[in-house]
Amino acid sequence: GNITEEIRADDDNSPSEFDGKPTEKKGGLFVEFNTILTSQLDTQRVYYEARIREIEQQQLEHCQKRQVEVTEKEDAVNHLEDEFRAVLTEVCRVSDVQKNLQVEYEHKLTEKMKAQEINDSLAKTNEVYRKQFEDEETKLRDHKKQLQHDCQELEQQLKDLEFFVKTSRKFKESGLQEEMKGSSMLLSGNVSGHSRKLKRLANKRKR
Repeated sequence: GNITEEIRADDDNSPSEFDGKPTEKKGGLFVEFNTILTSQLDTQRVYYEARIREIEQQQLEHCQKRQVEVTEKEDAVNHLEDEFRAVLTEVCRVSDVQKNLQVEYEHKLTEKMKAQEINDSLAKTNEVYRKQFEDEETKLRDHKKQLQHDCQELEQQLKDLEFFVKTSRKFKESGLQEEMKGSSMLLSGNVSGHSRKLKRLANKRKR
């Protein structure tokens, strides 16, 4: 800036070309100005070139950093996708297992219902058999009582028959034939009655 002002001042104070004086001083100032200007331009060029390289290096490093971040994020996204697919596969597997368990549960429930129906039927059958058994047991008790009663009657009849036989022998031995006629008629009726009862008892035992 000072050099430019100095040159301008020299131009104002210097004589014109028509004066016929030499212009050596003016030419020297132009040379010095060009030298200084060239030096400043070179300095600025070097500065801005270095600045540009620095900015380019920063941009390159920034791009590389961003590329690393993008790569890491892509890897993270891929990892999440793999995990998601694995979880989805597991969910499908669990769903299949759940369906199989549901089918098995329904099958077991059906079997349980059938078993319950069979148990109910068996319980009814057992009740019928128990009733029949009780009826048969009652009949057997009654039949046993009847048999005991018949046996008692037969024992009594056998005693009467033995008494008749013994008495008949005594009568025969003592020669009391006339007295035996009436008693024999009475005892013969009892013996025939005893025979009928014995036959009836035998028939009952066969049944």
